[in-house]
Amino acid sequence: MARWWLAIVAVGVVVGGEATAVGTGALLVALADAVAGATFLAAGVVAAGRPDNRRLAALAYLAGVAWFAANLADPLAYLHRPLMVHAALGYPDGRLRGVPSRVVVAAAWVSAVIAPVGAGAVVMAAVGIGVGVVGVALASRASLARRRAASVGARSAVLLGIAVAAPAVIRLVEPVSPNADAVALGYAVLVGAAGAVLLVAVLQRSGTVSGVTDTVVELADVESPRLNAMVGSLRAGREPPGGVSDPALLGVLTNAAELLNANARLHDNLAAQVEQVRLSRRRLVEAADTERRRLERRLAAGAGRHLDELDHTLTALAAVADDDASRSLADRTKREVAATRDDLVQLARGLHPRILVAGGLRTALNDLAAHAAVRTAVRAPEERFDPTVETTLWYVCAEAAANVVKHANASAMEIEIALDGTDVVATVTDDGVGGAQPGDGSGLAGLADRLDAVGGRLELAERAAGGTRVRARVPLP
Repeated sequence: MARWWLAIVAVGVVVGGEATAVGTGALLVALADAVAGATFLAAGVVAAGRPDNRRLAALAYLAGVAWFAANLADPLAYLHRPLMVHAALGYPDGRLRGVPSRVVVAAAWVSAVIAPVGAGAVVMAAVGIGVGVVGVALASRASLARRRAASVGARSAVLLGIAVAAPAVIRLVEPVSPNADAVALGYAVLVGAAGAVLLVAVLQRSGTVSGVTDTVVELADVESPRLNAMVGSLRAGREPPGGVSDPALLGVLTNAAELLNANARLHDNLAAQVEQVRLSRRRLVEAADTERRRLERRLAAGAGRHLDELDHTLTALAAVADDDASRSLADRTKREVAATRDDLVQLARGLHPRILVAGGLRTALNDLAAHAAVRTAVRAPEERFDPTVETTLWYVCAEAAANVVKHANASAMEIEIALDGTDVVATVTDDGVGGAQPGDGSGLAGLADRLDAVGGRLELAERAAGGTRVRARVPLP
């Protein structure tokens, strides 16, 4: 019932104000004037029907009244401006967000209350430009939930900014305007367009035009314990605490609950699929490590045994040979067999070092350091870790050490293994020239993929004292 009284008063203000305006200006200007004020009055009347729009309703309604009151007294000529600007920048709840919006509204109030300031072209041009810029900035920084509402406020603010700044700029360029009615008409049209933007938006939010989807999205931006409790009850299939007497509100809350439930199901399904992919990749890594261990054992038991037998045979032949040529040939063949055995050992160590399985990560890294071409220090705990963790970190250290020898031109290297919470961390540092990159063909890109498959990550950094630091983190299962 209060909204109807507001509408009756609005009609009275429009009729009374325009009865005065028609006697002093052209009919077209008076009509545009009436429409401009009526849009803000109507926006205020419609917004008054929503509890969360009461502040906006008061601002829009007072802006419309102030617009027509300017026809009755000159001191009231600019009073509508700060109210309209506040309504635009504060849409949809009438609250200003951020210091810039408060500054431009305060400037609009100063120019409205202090007549000499409001009449100054430079001041009004600055205020108009500021209103438009702040509106656009608020819309660009708005969160996803507030983006639609912020865009409405930005459009209305830009129109108001142009309406305020354009006449001031015209006065600065041409102090004596050749067509004052045209300027007044343009001002009224822009103000009316700004009010129409707000009117259409509040109609959508009020349900006159279907706005349930917007309302559901905007619920995500509301921090209300009671609202959260009501939506939570609906999500669980229970009656909201205290009940909901408004069918429209109950429908909106029900839609919100369904949307949140659907989103939660999608999130759970996605999380489950990601976990399945992670476990699948880990199983692939473990299967590859198992196959490498099997191949290493076969090399040691097969080709290695045959080389040992061949070495014993050559030794026996050299012992019974009765000429120097035969003994020389046997000795040369034994050296080739020894070189082949060394190559086989290196191949087996690259596939999967047997010492890692037997002695653990610390023992395997000490063996790696003993065979490194640069001076290498190892610091590692004696405790054993999960086989996949040990194998992964050993490969990281072995590849990093190989890169140091091939590319770093280093004189010293350090390998450190440490337990950091639930992660085992391997760090390889050198004093070389630095510049290692995962994608430069060094093999680090493959290590990064392997670490990712077991939930770890690879970090590369240049040391301040020179050289490179390679760090790998692997979580314990």
